[in-house]
Amino acid sequence: MPRHLIVAMLFIAGCAETADVAPEASSEIPSPQIVDAEKAVEAESAADSSSTEEVGPAPWKARVDRLTAAVPDLLAGHDVPGLTLCLIHDGEIVWNAGFGERRSSDGAPMLEDTILEGAGLALPMIAHAALQLEADQVLDLDRPLADVLPLFGGDDPRVRNITARMLLSHSSGLSAGPPDRSSTLDTQPGRSFQVSSEGQRLLQRALEHVTDETLDVMLERLVFGPLGMRDTSMVWRLDYDERASAGHELPGRLKSTVRRKQRPSLADAPTSLHTTAPDVARFVIAALARQRQFAPAAGVEIDSELGLSFGSGWALETGPGGVSVFQWGSNPFFRAFVLFTPADGHGLVVLSNCVSGMGLMPDLVAAYDGLEHDLFQSPLLHLDG
Repeated sequence: MPRHLIVAMLFIAGCAETADVAPEASSEIPSPQIVDAEKAVEAESAADSSSTEEVGPAPWKARVDRLTAAVPDLLAGHDVPGLTLCLIHDGEIVWNAGFGERRSSDGAPMLEDTILEGAGLALPMIAHAALQLEADQVLDLDRPLADVLPLFGGDDPRVRNITARMLLSHSSGLSAGPPDRSSTLDTQPGRSFQVSSEGQRLLQRALEHVTDETLDVMLERLVFGPLGMRDTSMVWRLDYDERASAGHELPGRLKSTVRRKQRPSLADAPTSLHTTAPDVARFVIAALARQRQFAPAAGVEIDSELGLSFGSGWALETGPGGVSVFQWGSNPFFRAFVLFTPADGHGLVVLSNCVSGMGLMPDLVAAYDGLEHDLFQSPLLHLDG
């Protein structure tokens, strides 16, 4: 077994002990809190003054200073009009800010609660809901979906082996291309990793079938509402009109060209998530409380040399520094990225409004934690846009 999966499994074993004490069945997760930044700095300074030795990672205020200094240059260097980010420290939101512009056409500033598209960040949220449905005995993640609803795949008999758990871990074998009810499998279900928008839409159909709810209604009931994610939705809301960022493409000029925003009236699992950086951070904090999601599916690797694997909606990087959990989102003209470490409860959420936004993530994350992450060598993230 690859070393990185062994490390991850040891980490997961520790999580399982915690799960025995706090059962999954309850969806009552304490609402994440945003810490008053000035008071937190004062408290941490007082703690520092009473200690002769600093232990562990740099204090979060040092991370704020590094990010504040780095972001403007990174925006300019990658021709990204704006981004909003949120910092999590010890399981609490301690800082969030907007940088640059949400519309380069008129210079409207990016605010800390600007609405942006999250794209693939919806998958761990859907996984969160699916695990709750399993705990409530509404859904069996390991039951073939062929027993639940008609599937893609035509006459391919392998399609009958696809389960919801495979769809959550991008291991269904379904094509990475657009949905096609007659398409066949690219690989044997459960054997290998391949991002599939078709698979996410199939998962959406399955969840809507077993709950008799549309995806947007189900996620509001099971995730967004309970976790206080008041600005998040899978469909367009009227209050987004004045708060949403435009998307931008990269034409090779100094100013990116503004693209018209999508306003989805129907939920689409891989594309229609609209959210804010603080709301995504609230979800991350809740995910830390139910670490079962971080378990890599058996045999599902992204890249063994880079130490990358995939659990239920989240990707894992296992290296000398331990386990980091991450996920990315890529919609036309929007890029999003989340990274956190379950061992200490620290994390970073970044939402950007340009096709070139992923290119600045390696340097932005380095400013956050001072590390070079192998995950950015993976072609999955499309750093070149």
